[in-house]
Amino acid sequence: MKSIYYFAYGSNMLEKVISGRRGILYHRKMSGLAKGWRLVFNCPGVNKYEPAFANIEKNDDHDVEGVVYHMSSENFAQLTKTEGSMYDIVDIDVRLTNGTMLNAKTLVSDPLVKPNTPSYRYLRLLIDGAKENDLFWNYINMLSSVSHAPTPPGYSFICFLVSIYLRLRFLLLKIKG
Repeated sequence: MKSIYYFAYGSNMLEKVISGRRGILYHRKMSGLAKGWRLVFNCPGVNKYEPAFANIEKNDDHDVEGVVYHMSSENFAQLTKTEGSMYDIVDIDVRLTNGTMLNAKTLVSDPLVKPNTPSYRYLRLLIDGAKENDLFWNYINMLSSVSHAPTPPGYSFICFLVSIYLRLRFLLLKIKG
């Protein structure tokens, strides 16, 4: 079975998202840094309450921290299905916290015409994922300083219901083949 490295910089950094919501299995995970890339919020969102998601773009003056997952190519294929068709698979060089360099695959979206703000709910996933994986505090502070769209009352509950629906739909598709 062939395996690959996948570099996550968005909500997939968080265990409850990649393993829980997406059902992806991996062999191990490590923190890493992609030099010459910049985190932006220009991946098209779904509505005014989720206006934009994380994306990365080439920029020699910036670095992006994230999580490198070592997983089977089958699990990576499953991951790309759960993300939808808005992403391209890109090879990227990543330096692990122990200094090891490796080539990983990551997902990059066609950008919006202009960057937008993420929702507070989505931004919290990134911050929690960064903390969970012991990314550097200056990176966590940078994420914490990103402005975000206001979250209306009850929206988190609606997101919870939608996530259950999507999880059930995904399981049905998986069962069907």
